[in-house]
Amino acid sequence: MLTLIKAKSSNCFYLPSIALNGGTYDEFNAPEIKQCCIACARDPCCIAYTFDEENHCCFMKSAISNSFKNTGMTSGLKANTHHGLGAFLKNIKIHGGTASVKVNLPNNEDCMQYCT
Repeated sequence: MLTLIKAKSSNCFYLPSIALNGGTYDEFNAPEIKQCCIACARDPCCIAYTFDEENHCCFMKSAISNSFKNTGMTSGLKANTHHGLGAFLKNIKIHGGTASVKVNLPNNEDCMQYCT
């Protein structure tokens, strides 16, 4: 299961204590994860990012091969669906964390549309 935290400053979805492997096409220094989120939102190649909290570095991702639990990292998913309120990744499994996110939708059809 997985914990998602929606950033209030922008439409990014954070994965605390999760590092994403693969697809790193750029990296840069940043004081906080918000800069990673903004850079990813502006770049059509970006689907996700990982922020190294100790070294204050963003790793921009155009693909994800796998993930692992790391308490010094927080990853983020680019909001790319539901008018910036959802994130869609196909054939990706992200491991680690615990689920605490609840999505309230009015009917089963909306739920299926949101999750697939």
